[in-house]
Amino acid sequence: MKNLPRPLKTTARDDLETVLHTYNYRGELRGYDPTEVEIGAILAIYDLYDQALGVPSDALKGPGLAPALKGAIRHAYPQTYEDGKIPHIRANAFENVELCPICGVDPPVELDHHLPKAVFEPLSLYAWNLVPLCEACNGAKLARDAGKFVHAYFDILPDVQFLQVEVSIENGGLITKYSVDDNAELADPLLTKLKFQMEALSLNSRFQKDVNTNLVAHTTGLHMAAEFGGGDGVRYYLRKQAAVETHAFYRNHWRPVLLNALANHDEFCSGGFKDVLPNGQAAALADNLATKELVEVI
Repeated sequence: MKNLPRPLKTTARDDLETVLHTYNYRGELRGYDPTEVEIGAILAIYDLYDQALGVPSDALKGPGLAPALKGAIRHAYPQTYEDGKIPHIRANAFENVELCPICGVDPPVELDHHLPKAVFEPLSLYAWNLVPLCEACNGAKLARDAGKFVHAYFDILPDVQFLQVEVSIENGGLITKYSVDDNAELADPLLTKLKFQMEALSLNSRFQKDVNTNLVAHTTGLHMAAEFGGGDGVRYYLRKQAAVETHAFYRNHWRPVLLNALANHDEFCSGGFKDVLPNGQAAALADNLATKELVEVI
């Protein structure tokens, strides 16, 4: 859950003029050749979208545009692919974006139409309506929920903690429950969007799947911290690692949020982590390697 820099949109007019034209297909005239007035009307819808910060309205559906023109814009979207006529739209959107801005779990591989192209056809090619998302987040979004999700370009997230996680240890396993804090210092509309997408995209379940995999990497570090500093050593390790991952990702990324929660969990720090992350296999492996090295030396 983070903001992204807005991609370039300076080629908006040229992009429309490049992909909107008539052509013959097996003797049939297809496509649409817009007038200068019509191009201007589309660009005016872009401006209206910016002024509204991506909030949906009937005006953004282009009620004054010819249906054939709106359809031609929507059907031109594949021209943003690598082998299309305007691939720079896609390239600009993905530039320097390593993880999906919604989940922070997987890399973005698809462009999401913040306002769906099936409904808001004039915006099908507009750079600021196209947000890079991972396959899971994009696939879970529904057209009927237009405007209910956080806009990575327009809904500016303040530097406050709003993602939280409850942790508990049950039967030797770590149980986590992520949620958006109702008491976070956020404007009500933004808080509502964050909570909606948390549920609509099943983010808690997706975070849970990666929790154990992520924690395994800290097994040796936690056991060494406990060996040299006890519970305080474990807390110190977790908070230091949380600071590192906050810098590497961002404040409300699920990984540093988890590490900070574990640092505040007395049971985990005082030894519960040993049940969740037993060090037996690691120790046995280390012993085997040491024995092998000794044999080779002899």
